[in-house]
Amino acid sequence: MAQYLGHLDETLAANGGPWLLGAQCSAGDIAVLQLMLGLHFSFPKAYARSITPALLSLVERVKQRPKLSVYLASTRRAHFNHNGIFRSLPELDLPDEEPVGEEPKRAAASSPTREKRARGPK
Repeated sequence: MAQYLGHLDETLAANGGPWLLGAQCSAGDIAVLQLMLGLHFSFPKAYARSITPALLSLVERVKQRPKLSVYLASTRRAHFNHNGIFRSLPELDLPDEEPVGEEPKRAAASSPTREKRARGPK
């Protein structure tokens, strides 16, 4: 996620903002808003660690667009749920941060499948 959001951040900077493609709000900015809201819903820990100040500012600017802010506050807006493209997937989100100074928890170093791949075909 950080790499993808980094590309968006670079695009925003390269086009001189304040919008994704330059001086005016575009469909791209609205798409980025939907993407960011969905990523925040599905992967809140990864989102919090990956979002940049510039992208966060863009999201807030888009949310403040007059007609869009009315829609976002309305009952017409379909909220994220467990049936749409963005679902709450805590098992795929980043783990809780490890306490400072402790070794990170890792999966077992070997398994029969890994050992078989390492030996190669018979």
